Amino acid sequence: MPDDPVVVVGAGLAGLRAVEGLLREDHPGRVLVFGDEPHPPYNRPALSKDLLDDGDVARLGYRVAEDPRVVWRTASRVAAAHLTDRTLRLEDGDAFAYTGLVIASGIRPRRLLVPGPTAGRFTVRTMDDVLAVRRALGAASRVTVVGGGVLGCELSSTLCRLGAHVDLVLGPEPVPLRAVAGETVGTELMRRHRAEGTRVHPDESVCAYTGIGRVDGLLLSSGRHLAADLVIEAVGSVPDLGWLVGHRLDVADGVPCEADLFVQGHPEAVACGDVARLPDGRAEHWARASETGRHAGRALARRLRGTTPLHAFRHVPTWWSDQVGVRLHGLGRLSPTADLRVLEGSLHESAVVGYHDAEGLSGVLLIDAPGRLPHYRRLLSQQPERVASA
Repeated sequence: MPDDPVVVVGAGLAGLRAVEGLLREDHPGRVLVFGDEPHPPYNRPALSKDLLDDGDVARLGYRVAEDPRVVWRTASRVAAAHLTDRTLRLEDGDAFAYTGLVIASGIRPRRLLVPGPTAGRFTVRTMDDVLAVRRALGAASRVTVVGGGVLGCELSSTLCRLGAHVDLVLGPEPVPLRAVAGETVGTELMRRHRAEGTRVHPDESVCAYTGIGRVDGLLLSSGRHLAADLVIEAVGSVPDLGWLVGHRLDVADGVPCEADLFVQGHPEAVACGDVARLPDGRAEHWARASETGRHAGRALARRLRGTTPLHAFRHVPTWWSDQVGVRLHGLGRLSPTADLRVLEGSLHESAVVGYHDAEGLSGVLLIDAPGRLPHYRRLLSQQPERVASA
């Protein structure tokens, strides 16, 4: 019905930006936002940095403009939605009809399916996750981080800086960030992590956790035993889309979207953030969540009003990471199989690394070179269709 609200499932950054997009297009109706967590939208990248380091929780919150059209319902998990009937149901039994739907429910951490005790094992995805880790650190002298991706490396670096005895288990990878930035860059980052004091274990997977009632160590694939008082698993994530199962949509790796962010086969629904699978794929980065969220909200508002459609979503993929005392900036498409060339500086200091495919430069990685970011962003933005769809 026309008087039914637009419903936003997900109260993170993508959901917040979607609300802003709706308001920017002067959407006249009500907007209901449902979020799993008890907190209003906050800055997730700070979780593995500032908050872990005794940061102020209050500083993480985003500014949320007050508007009488928008109602935020935190601690309200959606149990199921019926896309054809345009209805959804919360876990507490409340049901709602909607005129438009924004899917921004984000991701949940993967867990290692190995035997052993569960106490003493943590993930880092939410504010409450990090606060739990902070409390546990007081009684832990040996911390192991499992996973050599961006999050695992950031956590290891932060914990090492805080004075913890840190082991980083990479899984079946020879160097950290290999899947993100390639083996050459990964080798240099491993050198820096070791120089910082982290004990890095390449080509090692966890076979089991040891301990009675609580983790006291890890049994590795090589047969070695690694002592640990606390373990953080950073082994990837999966889209949080269980509430959408049963709609003839393949949501195993995100919500299939058209280039304008509308869900395939459902013109009243858009997806954004970590769960949106566009023709160029799915990405879990802060910039992607912000940009797709705003675009999705605007596109939905225009469709509901019957005005000029918004153009297809295009952008130069962007991400950053703070670790080993430097900031990494990734722009465009960084493939581990690309032809890697150092364009400026030196890998052992600050550098700009170019990733080339058969058509030329497809992406760059800036290592402690923030001043060069505007130049390379402009350079890659001149070829957005190839960079965004590579």
